[in-house]
Amino acid sequence: MTTHENNRVAGNAGKVTGRFKGSLLRGLKIAGFLAAFLLVGLTIMSSLSLEQISNLDQSLMDMSIGFLLFRWAAFLALMFYWRGVIAWLGRKKQWSEAHLGNIINNRWQVIALFITLELIFNHRSYLSALS
Repeated sequence: MTTHENNRVAGNAGKVTGRFKGSLLRGLKIAGFLAAFLLVGLTIMSSLSLEQISNLDQSLMDMSIGFLLFRWAAFLALMFYWRGVIAWLGRKKQWSEAHLGNIINNRWQVIALFITLELIFNHRSYLSALS
């Protein structure tokens, strides 16, 4: 290898390490957030009695219709403002024009995926709304 090739390889290795370091830090931030969220949840649960937890569960079930309507309103807003939301994300994340165009054209696939996941994971809310 020539000196020029050695410098180019060494320069590329530094870039890969920098990218890995950024993703590692992002992963650690997410893990820290989840650990803090879990700690707060466990602290709250340990300070509540069984009756209070039961009352909390019942009140959340009573509000399930509101949560359901909120999620569907969010789906509708995303459907109507898809281009603006994706354009904003593209500017923020510095996506290429080809990638941005591909995501904009896949609006209906993403909306169908969200609705499918909503129906699969939240069928209990729909059953309680109907009864």
